[in-house]
Amino acid sequence: GLFRQLSLTPLTRGEWLASRFIWYTMLTFASAALMLAIGSAIFGAHVTFSIWLVPFLIVGPLFFVSLGMLAGTVSKTPETAAVIGNVITFPMMFLAGTFFPVSSFSPGLQLVAKVLPLYYVIDGMNQVLLFNNIPRAIGDLAVVLIGAVIVFALAIYFFKWRGE
Repeated sequence: GLFRQLSLTPLTRGEWLASRFIWYTMLTFASAALMLAIGSAIFGAHVTFSIWLVPFLIVGPLFFVSLGMLAGTVSKTPETAAVIGNVITFPMMFLAGTFFPVSSFSPGLQLVAKVLPLYYVIDGMNQVLLFNNIPRAIGDLAVVLIGAVIVFALAIYFFKWRGE
């Protein structure tokens, strides 16, 4: 599959996995900085940076890179991996409160939202940036971290490299 092709590079499995995580974490930090800057400069948003945002910018990418890697383990081609990723991420974006407040959903959809890891990333970042509710943010972070560890472990378990 896709990872077997990648295994032809001189990188070890650990180096490749670390590079993906570092790259997406850097993109996340850059995206967050850009969004905060544009929000403040163009839209007049008054958002105070908090050091508590940093763990979400690290653990969030860890979860989603691991989820992508797990999806890639069952894919034979990059196109199939992209389809699997879209099937997972698009519903999650709409149901986790990315675009609409979860409180505006029906009670059933609110329950679905609270099962999704992205809900806890978004809620935690909102708790930090908008409400300065650090205890609730820590709870959200714990949920994402536990999910990230589980998905990362599953991805590592199923991930094959160089004919392993």
